[in-house]
Amino acid sequence: MRIDDNPFLIDAYDNQVSQPHNAAMPVIPVLKTRNASNEHDNAGMLDNTAKPVNDKHDAVNARMNLNHTDSNQHNQAHDEMNVIDSNVNNHHSMNVQPNDNSSSGVSALTDYADMESLDAGKQHGRGRIMRRVIASIMIIVFIIAGCYASYKIGRFREGLYRDANPIVKTITKTIVKPTAMDDEHMQAFASIMMNLHGLDATHAAAIIGVVYGESKGNPTALERTDGTNPDGCKVYEHGESENCPNDAVRAWVQTGAHGIGLLQWTGSRAIAYLDYADGKQEKWDDLNTQVDYLMREIDDVNSWREPLDFTGNVAANGQAGLDAFNADRDVRMASWHFLAGFVRPANPTESYPARLKAGLDAYRWMQLKTANVNDDN
Repeated sequence: MRIDDNPFLIDAYDNQVSQPHNAAMPVIPVLKTRNASNEHDNAGMLDNTAKPVNDKHDAVNARMNLNHTDSNQHNQAHDEMNVIDSNVNNHHSMNVQPNDNSSSGVSALTDYADMESLDAGKQHGRGRIMRRVIASIMIIVFIIAGCYASYKIGRFREGLYRDANPIVKTITKTIVKPTAMDDEHMQAFASIMMNLHGLDATHAAAIIGVVYGESKGNPTALERTDGTNPDGCKVYEHGESENCPNDAVRAWVQTGAHGIGLLQWTGSRAIAYLDYADGKQEKWDDLNTQVDYLMREIDDVNSWREPLDFTGNVAANGQAGLDAFNADRDVRMASWHFLAGFVRPANPTESYPARLKAGLDAYRWMQLKTANVNDDN
């Protein structure tokens, strides 16, 4: 059988011969992957693509067997076989390589790089979001810290202002513990000081606080330094007395350093007060009589001394002492000037803190009373 008699062999032969010996077969794209199974699939694809070449090889071989009696034809077929084998070898050596850098392989690598870039972009985006969240949290923390610091600074400044201005402290700070103004004698005394004599709250509070340290605002109080009592008087444990005639109290005062009344007057001052009460035909323990006499003394410059410092040292200039008291605008200084310049106890610095506290309590009490009266009107 000749090639001319077989159309298939003729086509295979013509196609093969018509190709140049060094012509490359169509490049079979091989994708670069890291998966061994994909490489195996690509190799299978190459085998399927090379099947037509094998068919040509078989056709020529068959012609050689059929025409082995014709030596010329046999040699011609043998040469054709060599050409086919050479082309197949060239094809495999040039284009079918496991690591072929074909355009499809480059494309696959590019796609893989794009995927990695996309993952990196997502991670960068998540990192940026986290940084923004952390920055927002830090801003909120700084704002809270700033507000707290401002609050503490404000409280500190308020404390300094209250220390310098005790009057304000009595208005804004709630006093929970029992105060001097819980006593009914103190309330009665403060009411008279407010209503009858027209004192402003600062000076009235200073006087009330100092008086609290002397007698707790009780006009019947007796200071029994030697443990004795006026004749015919009933005296209780804390110095309160009742049914004490003026003459018995006068005789008792003259026998020693005994104090009487709101300010615990002693000596010549006690006698001067008893004379005033007798002149008004009032009992010595009458509250209004004692308040009237106290205000007369306060207006008398001879009753004053000028405090020189905060240790109790005074000068004989009574007018300077009274002027300093009248010029005071806060309870703290007014209390000190009244205590050291007018009452003049033996150790004013020792008793001053308790009397100042009582004065501040009185100031607050009067402020509340005034506010309630205004609300009622």
